Amino acid sequence: MMIKFGIVEWCLDRRGIDSIYRASGLGLSSIQLEVPGRERLLALSSPAVQRAYLQAAKDTGVEITGLGLNVVLRFGGMTENAGTPGQTKCLDIIKRGVDIAAAMGLDLLYMPAFAEAEMQTAADIANTAGLYRQACRAAEGSELLIGTENTLGVADNLQLFALVDHPKLRLMIDTFNPVLWGHPTSGLIKNLSHLMCRQVHVKDGVNGVMGNAPLDAGQGKFSDAAQALRSIKFTGHLLLENEYEQDVDAGVARDIAVLKQYFN
Repeated sequence: MMIKFGIVEWCLDRRGIDSIYRASGLGLSSIQLEVPGRERLLALSSPAVQRAYLQAAKDTGVEITGLGLNVVLRFGGMTENAGTPGQTKCLDIIKRGVDIAAAMGLDLLYMPAFAEAEMQTAADIANTAGLYRQACRAAEGSELLIGTENTLGVADNLQLFALVDHPKLRLMIDTFNPVLWGHPTSGLIKNLSHLMCRQVHVKDGVNGVMGNAPLDAGQGKFSDAAQALRSIKFTGHLLLENEYEQDVDAGVARDIAVLKQYFN
């Protein structure tokens, strides 16, 4: 697989099935969908709705690369002890997500670990690892991989993966987020390349804010991350995740031009 340029649904000015057509109109090759809440989770559980998304992907040639369970950011169940109401709720959402992603033939289902789902202690890592392990087991028998996007450094990510101890777990790298937690993104890429999935979020930012700066114009040292990706011979999807609310067309075109400078 070569490098493909895509985008995440939540950074577009259209949502749902329309986001696939919007990505196509922007000249992008792929899109990562999201589950922002239970309403979308229930909708995507319908085979008819799944077919509609897949038909849009077929019609446009835009690949649906994966599904982000962003809904887990809203409460702290991911880091709670096993058997608590919060973690039980998270597990139900995750298993539904696995069923949806597997039925749609997607490559990746990932859980972001920020906000209320951030792993800040050893206990948080252990509790989250238990959920990831169950997600991986639920995905057995399919091609689906389970992803984690988190705030951890190299050592803690290695600990997380050791605790999960399942070959289906993958690390979702973001080119900017690690910098906010004091981790050079290039170091994560070089030291954890064997754990990475073939999807990377690309964005930049200033003043501690995610996605509010064009690629290579913020504080994320995007050039270092890009060079690190090249050094490991990364192939897969680079998914734009900057905020494009002011002008989606111009913002995406600008960031794609930057990507092409590094990945031509």
